[in-house]
Amino acid sequence: MSLAVAQGTNLFIVMQKANLEYRLMQITSQLQQLAYAVSDESSRMLNEYQRSVAISEGTDESAVAADVMSSTEFMAMYNNMTLQYQAKEKMLNTEKQQLETEQKSYDTMQEGIEKMIESGIKESFSYFDN
Repeated sequence: MSLAVAQGTNLFIVMQKANLEYRLMQITSQLQQLAYAVSDESSRMLNEYQRSVAISEGTDESAVAADVMSSTEFMAMYNNMTLQYQAKEKMLNTEKQQLETEQKSYDTMQEGIEKMIESGIKESFSYFDN
């Protein structure tokens, strides 16, 4: 009877570990998407700033009239954007670390359950030996 409970517990642990692994994959995907978004946003902002500088210097003939962005404004916008993305990344990394810790605890529990199953199987066969 205890062998059945151990097997059920082992199955529960396997399911929990699968859920954790799925969430870890989601977080990794979100971190990659965040990195791409930061890159795109940085490129867009830099292009906008370069265009603004070209307009202010009069080297961009295609521009009719545009707001001229100072380097201080650009740095403020860039730092604000960077801080927002860093906060999101930190939250995801914190959740990822918590899930990895939880996964390690399930690994430890699973090892103990597997030892119980092994000993239960050995005991079951020892009854037939007598």
